Amino acid sequence: SIATVSNVANFQPITSSTQAVAGSHVKTDATGRALIEGTSTTVLDSNTEMTLAVLDTQKTQTRIQLEAGQVWSRVKKLSDKGEFYEIGTQNARASVRGTSFGFATKRVKNETVPTLTVVEGLVRFGPIDLKKGDYVVGKDVFVPVGKKAVLTGSNDLVVSDVTNSDKKDSWFVYNNPSVGAPPSSITIQPIKISQPPSGGSSAITKTIQ
Repeated sequence: SIATVSNVANFQPITSSTQAVAGSHVKTDATGRALIEGTSTTVLDSNTEMTLAVLDTQKTQTRIQLEAGQVWSRVKKLSDKGEFYEIGTQNARASVRGTSFGFATKRVKNETVPTLTVVEGLVRFGPIDLKKGDYVVGKDVFVPVGKKAVLTGSNDLVVSDVTNSDKKDSWFVYNNPSVGAPPSSITIQPIKISQPPSGGSSAITKTIQ
């Protein structure tokens, strides 16, 4: 589903690719996945909800707010001239300059636990100071290839190896088929859309299998 942030209940079915702009609210159901293509690609798993908070394809700037579920991103090499790709939750952020990684929010004992998995490049990850809107000083780390990081309820980061069990997870295999067995297919239901106001940069959103 896609809807504007201010009107997330106004969904209309779509059956083909559609444009999404800054402010688009993206949501998949239990049987759907979605692909957002712009300067980078982002795959949404089923039961995932997110907002394109910033999307400027001319400046190569993307900021995603992940409310629920999990995404997998492949980000092209970025320059140091104001270009960025970031995914955040209410209390954490991952920012990259060119990589492939998975980012998820998982419920553990009634807490939302941000979890990062890196298969290419280097990802900056850490808790966010809600007042400043930036990383908590001294709490962020750079997570390298082959590592995963979990942010605990006390804002502590736990970094460990990506295990063989992680690599057999269906979502990991779906986005990294060369690592494990080919992913099983999933039945795709049409996603839905409520188009945001026209103008500005856009990305293409598709249903995928």
